[in-house]
Amino acid sequence: MATSTRITSRESWNSNKRQVYKIGRSGYDLINLPINIEGLPFPFLVDTGPSCSIINSSVIDALKLEEDRSVTGVVRSFGGNRIAIRGCLWADIAYNGRKHR
Repeated sequence: MATSTRITSRESWNSNKRQVYKIGRSGYDLINLPINIEGLPFPFLVDTGPSCSIINSSVIDALKLEEDRSVTGVVRSFGGNRIAIRGCLWADIAYNGRKHR
């Protein structure tokens, strides 16, 4: 069973071990890329099917990213798990030295 670490600030995020949690079940190998969000490194699971990417709320809070809280709802993972959406945001990400928004 995986344990969860509460991230309370940008500094504590830097000092904690980063973990990626798989949502749902799949028999396929997953693509895990090291990306940067607002300049900090994060592991990122690539899924070519969804129309959006989901970021854990503790990461959003720790990085003090600005959310549009008017966007809410529930989405389902490939495995059928329900995931509550608390907002929407745009963040600068980088992979392999290239920046994207």
